[in-house]
Amino acid sequence: MKLNSANTCHQLEKESWGMDLKILEEVWQRSISLLCKLFCSFCPPFHSSRKCSLSFELGYSWNYDVSVRCESLKAQNEASSREDAQKEMEELKLRYKQLKKEHASFCDLADRMMEEKDKEISKLLEENKNLQRSLELRPPVCFLAFVFYI
Repeated sequence: MKLNSANTCHQLEKESWGMDLKILEEVWQRSISLLCKLFCSFCPPFHSSRKCSLSFELGYSWNYDVSVRCESLKAQNEASSREDAQKEMEELKLRYKQLKKEHASFCDLADRMMEEKDKEISKLLEENKNLQRSLELRPPVCFLAFVFYI
């Protein structure tokens, strides 16, 4: 009697596990199918050139050639990176030329201003010398005599 009840209990558990396993397999297959659809929707060029297929065989093998897609994405990324780098390099060269021109014009302006200031300083020094000479050539003024005449 105990053997029969243990056997029935074991059979019920086995059936329960079998049903749970079937449900789990269905959920797994739906999840993988959804994953494949999502992946293919994000990768239209790959989807059009190659079939996006995930196949389940006994043992749940996932046959998908990801390496080909990965290589094509790397190539696209490198090509766009090169183009972006070349554009940035051209922009930097152009900006460098503009800054070089601005620097040259600034240097020219600074040189002209320094020349003008040098001329102004020379002119002031010459005027100072002339004033010194004119002061030296004048006769000294006697303040005492000036006070008595008034």
